[in-house]
Amino acid sequence: MAKPKVGRPIKFEDKPLYFGMKVTAQEKAAIKHLAQLRNQPASQVILELVSSAIAESHPPSQKRLTTAELRQLSDEAQTQLLQRQAQAISEHQEIDAYKSPAGGNLVGQF
Repeated sequence: MAKPKVGRPIKFEDKPLYFGMKVTAQEKAAIKHLAQLRNQPASQVILELVSSAIAESHPPSQKRLTTAELRQLSDEAQTQLLQRQAQAISEHQEIDAYKSPAGGNLVGQF
């Protein structure tokens, strides 16, 4: 029969995981110091830093309006919204107009 382990078990917070992160020793020390200042586990500090960086680089997209919500807007707001959508669609179609249906590029073929 195996002996039970003696001593204090290692907690997850004691040894934070730097999975998939390219972190130098200085950055690890900075994360540990920040965790001590915030009085939080280092793993939670890492998650907060990563999630805030993702939120800054990829802002949430605008929610699409339902027809009921669109009808509740004023006429001017509806017109502006529909004009912006039409302009975005026309810009997208102008870009795609240079591509042939077969997947090649039409520019320079004539």
